[in-house]
Amino acid sequence: MNYIEELIKENLCIEEYVNMLKEANRYINLISRRDMERIWSYHIRDSLFIIPYIEKYRYIMDLGTGGGLPGIPLACVERDKFFFLVESIGKKVKFLLEVKEKLKLKNVEIIHGRVENLKVDVDVVVARTVTSVYNIIKWTRNIRKSGLKYILYKGRGYLGELREAEKIMAKFRINLVKHIKYNVEDVEKHLLILEVE
Repeated sequence: MNYIEELIKENLCIEEYVNMLKEANRYINLISRRDMERIWSYHIRDSLFIIPYIEKYRYIMDLGTGGGLPGIPLACVERDKFFFLVESIGKKVKFLLEVKEKLKLKNVEIIHGRVENLKVDVDVVVARTVTSVYNIIKWTRNIRKSGLKYILYKGRGYLGELREAEKIMAKFRINLVKHIKYNVEDVEKHLLILEVE
């Protein structure tokens, strides 16, 4: 994760975002209260971990972005890409709109709604511990196309999720193309990369 340290170093956009996130989290549940002390390692560095896997893509959807993770940190460092941040909870959307305006993120569109109702042309769908693999595939039916990639942050239960999603993955010709096991502090994480044939 050395490349991440270089990206974070003196990145005022990410620094300002972290400040806004900490302040807003006092009133809105954007991230777990216990994670406030480890926000840089557990949330920011983890969000940026996928940069090598989105390198050659331009349009990225952050599904169920919550407080903007991983979408906002990615948008801060990947200015040549465009990010659609999808969130259904109004008060979180209000926070995200404030972040976008204050940080002048022209490469971000905040979408207040549910992905099931969207028709957006994207190259990659990113979901950071939002819901199961099965639900993500089911909910993205309107944006699914050949070549679409899913980059999913998962915990230890990822194998059970993949088993649950076997039939729907086969039905829509979606394959697991890469699995990366890594640690954030002392927490085991798994990144699943799926692709539609």
